[in-house]
Amino acid sequence: MARSALLNTDTEDLKELLSNGKSYSVPASQRDYSWKQEHWEDLWEDLKTVEQTREDHYMGAVVLESQDRKHFRIIDGQQRLATLSTLILACVDYLEEIAKAGVDSEKNRERARLLESSYLGAKDPSSLRVVSKLKLKANDDAFFPLNLAQRKAPVGGVRLLRDSERQLWECFAFFQSKVRDRFRAERDGEEIANFVGQVVAERLVFITVRVPDQLSAYTVFGVFRKLCG
Repeated sequence: MARSALLNTDTEDLKELLSNGKSYSVPASQRDYSWKQEHWEDLWEDLKTVEQTREDHYMGAVVLESQDRKHFRIIDGQQRLATLSTLILACVDYLEEIAKAGVDSEKNRERARLLESSYLGAKDPSSLRVVSKLKLKANDDAFFPLNLAQRKAPVGGVRLLRDSERQLWECFAFFQSKVRDRFRAERDGEEIANFVGQVVAERLVFITVRVPDQLSAYTVFGVFRKLCG
């Protein structure tokens, strides 16, 4: 098999990864969401540096199995994509919060809607639930659209959640706090939207590796793990 048939590599930012109707799913064989506060803190510090320097930040390789030109299975990269999606949700949530408080309400609601549809997914017209661009594995997939994407606290509290669901909810709470602290003084919706669009979406850079089948995906994944290890 020719190398070009085995894999295709690109350098892409988050905006390019999530554009043009692309969607991503996590195979059942992958682990659940597992990032913790140390990972979220590292990412937030990286974003602060990017915002100050306006220089790109390398986020590592994402290995994808191509199901077709728009749908991909994530072999490596779900922790980063799930965390960045949750960070953007926290920004959408704060835009809606300040809009509800009467701060440039119409424009901030529109900004929240556009960020959601651009980077997270569109609402289904029947259920009004967000159909996410990122579909997590079974343990987390129901929780993500029903609770996290709608910013609805879990019934019964955090203590009844599975470990991975709890990590996702705590990730959201972490970035909620960081976003509020970062933007509380000005409560400027345009600044929040620019942070997502010009920092998170355009300055975080990935090497994306797309392969045609699962065997090739795990072969490439193993090679990258050895090189990075």
